[in-house]
Amino acid sequence: MASAVPLPLEEFLNACRAFAANPEETSNITRLSQMTPALEDAHVKAKSASKTLLRNLHTAMGGSSPIASPGTPSSPYIGGSRPGSEGGLRTVRAASASAPMKRNKTPSLPQLGAAKKRMHAQTALAGSLSSAQKELLEEEAMSAASQWLAAGASHESRRESRLRRGHAKIDIQVLFVFGEGDVTHEVEVRDVATTLTVGEAKERAISVLRATGQGLDNDFSESRMFSVGSSAANEEPMTLRSLAAVRNAIVRARKLDTKAVVRFFVLRKELIRKEKFATMQIGSLIGIPLQFFDGANDEVSSFRGNMKRLRSQLAGASRMVSEAVVPNLKSSPAPPDFPAELIFRLRFSDDVVKTGKVLSSLTPTQALATVFDKFAANLAVLLQAPAESFVAEAYTLKVPGEWDFLLGDAPLCDYEYIRSAGAAKGAFIPINVVERSTVPELVATPLTHIEPHFPAAEHQVAHFEHSNIAFSETAHPDSAAPFISLWDVDDVVKVQVVGLDAIKPSLVSWHWGKEHRKPKVEGVAAAMFVEVGLFHGQEQLCPPTYSQVIEAHEWSNNCPRFYETLALTTKLALLPKAARLCVTVWGQKKVSHDLSPESDNNYALGWTSLQLVDFRNQLVAGKHSFKLWEFDPANPIGPTSDNPASDAPTLHLAFPRRMHPVVFPEFPVLAPLDLSAAESVPPEEAVVINAVIARDPLAEITPGEKDLLWKARYTLVHTPEALPKFLLSVKWDDPSQVQEVHRLLDVWAPLDPVDSLELLDANYFDAKVRSFAIECLNSISDEMLEDFLLQLVQVLKYEPHHESELARFLLVRALQNRRIGHSFFWILKSEVEEPDVTVRFSLLLEAYLRGCGRHRDELIKQNDLLVQLVRAAEAIKEVKGPMRMDVLQDHLRRMTFGDGRVQILLNPKWSVSGLKLDKCKYMDSKKLPLWLVFENEDESGDDLYVIFKAGDDLRQDKLTLQLFSIMDKVWENDGLPVRLEPYSCMATGPSLGMIQVVRWSNTIANIQQDYGGSAAAFKDEPLAEWLKGKCKDEAAYAEAVKTFTISCAAYCVATYVLGIGDRHNDNIMLSEKGRLFHIDFGHFLGNIKRKLGIKRERAPFVFTPDMVYVMGGKESPHFAEFVEVACDAFVSLRRKANLIINLMMLMVSTGIPELRSISDLAHLRTSLALDAESEAAAREEFRGLIFQSLQKGWATMMNFFFHNLKHK
Repeated sequence: MASAVPLPLEEFLNACRAFAANPEETSNITRLSQMTPALEDAHVKAKSASKTLLRNLHTAMGGSSPIASPGTPSSPYIGGSRPGSEGGLRTVRAASASAPMKRNKTPSLPQLGAAKKRMHAQTALAGSLSSAQKELLEEEAMSAASQWLAAGASHESRRESRLRRGHAKIDIQVLFVFGEGDVTHEVEVRDVATTLTVGEAKERAISVLRATGQGLDNDFSESRMFSVGSSAANEEPMTLRSLAAVRNAIVRARKLDTKAVVRFFVLRKELIRKEKFATMQIGSLIGIPLQFFDGANDEVSSFRGNMKRLRSQLAGASRMVSEAVVPNLKSSPAPPDFPAELIFRLRFSDDVVKTGKVLSSLTPTQALATVFDKFAANLAVLLQAPAESFVAEAYTLKVPGEWDFLLGDAPLCDYEYIRSAGAAKGAFIPINVVERSTVPELVATPLTHIEPHFPAAEHQVAHFEHSNIAFSETAHPDSAAPFISLWDVDDVVKVQVVGLDAIKPSLVSWHWGKEHRKPKVEGVAAAMFVEVGLFHGQEQLCPPTYSQVIEAHEWSNNCPRFYETLALTTKLALLPKAARLCVTVWGQKKVSHDLSPESDNNYALGWTSLQLVDFRNQLVAGKHSFKLWEFDPANPIGPTSDNPASDAPTLHLAFPRRMHPVVFPEFPVLAPLDLSAAESVPPEEAVVINAVIARDPLAEITPGEKDLLWKARYTLVHTPEALPKFLLSVKWDDPSQVQEVHRLLDVWAPLDPVDSLELLDANYFDAKVRSFAIECLNSISDEMLEDFLLQLVQVLKYEPHHESELARFLLVRALQNRRIGHSFFWILKSEVEEPDVTVRFSLLLEAYLRGCGRHRDELIKQNDLLVQLVRAAEAIKEVKGPMRMDVLQDHLRRMTFGDGRVQILLNPKWSVSGLKLDKCKYMDSKKLPLWLVFENEDESGDDLYVIFKAGDDLRQDKLTLQLFSIMDKVWENDGLPVRLEPYSCMATGPSLGMIQVVRWSNTIANIQQDYGGSAAAFKDEPLAEWLKGKCKDEAAYAEAVKTFTISCAAYCVATYVLGIGDRHNDNIMLSEKGRLFHIDFGHFLGNIKRKLGIKRERAPFVFTPDMVYVMGGKESPHFAEFVEVACDAFVSLRRKANLIINLMMLMVSTGIPELRSISDLAHLRTSLALDAESEAAAREEFRGLIFQSLQKGWATMMNFFFHNLKHK
């Protein structure tokens, strides 16, 4: 290939003349292709001098829009295309002597585009030419362009002719489905003319099927044929050639020089109706019609097809137990002091209740057998049933008031309900005894889900070995290999910035950029430039590069054009597989050469990003258009999808095309690492390495420390917890290091499942690393998985492609446990409307809903209930005054509950059958949330009280309460008595959700107001007096004080660690049994409200004199217990600092206002005293905070007082 040196004008003109005279001559094409590097170099150096000439050229050629899709310097194709590229345009490639190619007599449109590119590049020399030379050059260009434009006019007819001539016949595979199962028969019909209609093709397939002797008794008149990738039957009068599936198959076949093969399904109309109904149901549940995804792109089609195969594998192997009820088991062993004997109060009916003792080590079936041995005769009389019918296997134990059953062979002490209800020795445990046959969900039935029999087009992800595809692009132009290894490409990462379309005036206004908080528009952009960066996760692989500055007066119709190729310094051969290109479009208030993003003169107009290696492991090539995310600079861990807004500006980029698709090769398989010869780490280096490993995830690692970690890698494989820090030392743009890491992961000691969560953060983008994390997670219990499901769904956003090991892991576990499936569905559903995840989350929802069997019916009822509540909540906002209650009651009265029973979406264990209308109301706050009382479907259970919010984002509340739940389990595992016992909360959308009401409790604000008005905030007695009034005797009050002390300690620690703000007395509640708890978590991580610039909350946490008064004063045993328990709880959480930090880090992608970046987590390092020299020092530090909070209690009480005044 020629080097980029100045090109003599005469030499180029001679090549142009020869090409214009005979564009089909191979030598003419080759000659111009070899000149391309020099032309590009000249174009870059003198582009400004060519603009006028280029416009004249384009106008003379009849163009109405800027020149599109120019070829790339390194492309051996005219116009930068290749055979079978988008639109089916045929292009010409320089053929070898041994394999000549037939050529058209007239040039095609890609050749015309190439000609325009050549003229465009050559005019860059115009700046240094005389007037006569310019006229000569322009005359030559216009003459050639006119000829080529005329030749390209008949392109469409030639394209259709090539389609008929090159692929007049195809092979079709037809799969016949006669029932609700897999494919019944499959036939292949060869040499089918594409001019046949769909109906004729179906008849030919039926004839072939009958000829084989299969399906002779089947009636095919009531059937329809579907092409692969479509969700609707093809119209039988349509020709095969008119189907997108056929055309796409022909294009792919042309690329690989093979015969086109197209797959079809023939279904009976009865199945079609069932599938259409299922598709409609699923689309309704997701909120997006599934037809939206049909033929969306190859990656979507591949994901849908692969998820169908995954569901089929699960159905064949394990029948996907989401069809059944799954017991709620504790993952931790029972505490040593758990009672060995339990006292059951067994309810057989409203009138028949028996009390009996059973061993906690028995299984539920064994416990029932013990009960029946004792009571069978008596039960036979009371229930009027034969004594022999009381067989343990025919009955099951059910939790009163909940849709929760004690199933399986675990000991009783391992069930969640028994663990909580039977912890106190001598406590009576209420339990219902029900016949299995009366609960349909407990009766085993075949899986009844209907899979789509028109699956997405199959685009299998190919894996390439470098040795099989390695060849030099220039040395072997006639190679039969269909791919080029990325490691053989001797070039850097390049992208051509073509330009932008649809630039809105509001986008380039100053107040939409860095100064968006200003009340009015101060001006519009004077200029624009583009920044391109290369990232692997959050690590920038090389310095960014910038385009030239285009001034506003050069934007034609708000469509600025750059036509500039930007080159980064990273070589393609060193590119990590997960590398991402991030592009930011910047505006300038004044024209300037200062392109620094930190400059006040520059502000972000929009951005996009894309994976350079696609889901097929192929390097991106050709022209691409992106809808920009507006008003922000590029986010390297943000979405790679387009902004779905119809008015979003479009950025056009072009990437180099090469002789064959460039693929990312697999590393060769090497012999296992021999770790026996690993050198020991010197003691002084070991000290440094151990200190680095012990640091929290937010701590920085110096370059020197990274070198030590890499040097000690063979020793560290035996230290699981060292892996996250070691991976931060890897140079991901060094293939030799990446290969070494992959070999090490094969022998690295497995991480604890909880610790492996860190490897799913945005710092770890390598697919092998993330797969290692999933392998570690495979052993996690269902209980623990449910605890971390919120984070695991969020980090799906970090996966480079829709299909990933994480997506498959979550889908499998959701399909195997209905309780996990319930949370999985609603977490995805709550964010599916977010434009950056709409496609990915919708596809996952579809994959789950197609395989979850009867659970889909339950989710439909839940979603229907949600829709009805939204209507009621919105309706009352349209009216005012007394009419609101009438409107609310009217809507609630007309609500339906499916078949009479709905598992409320807040918790699938709660099943309701209706509303207690006389107890329902709306709450008098800004968003008018609904106070709802549901009637428990189980007559032995209490009514269920919930608050439904329409207009409030509950995602931050959900996250906070989830962390509270995890803190409870940390303390439980450490044997501490403290408990937060958080209430349930479920966000069902960006501004929708439900919250559990904790009954028999009141806010501290109400307690103070009832005791003595607003001034009662300064008194010690209100809480103690209220609590005494709720207790029947001194013993009950003593127990309530103990509960108060422990719960107060728990919330002081938890709210301090998480930096919970806005802690006024309406956000703190007290139950009648003494449990203190906090609600409403709109501010956390140290975001404290201010008034006139003054912090309203000055104490580290809320701990006031009236709370100490309940404990009996500072000299009381309860206060001493409070201090010790609080310090113990704090130290316990500090030991789990990595877990808390990791869980918060994994939530950065949610868009929660107070958690947008890693810097927002700095509060956690301070609150957990991670810089303290020792655990003892941290304990003393928190002890000091207790007395500091008490000392500043006057400020807290003042805050309470003013809140009481405002809201009394």
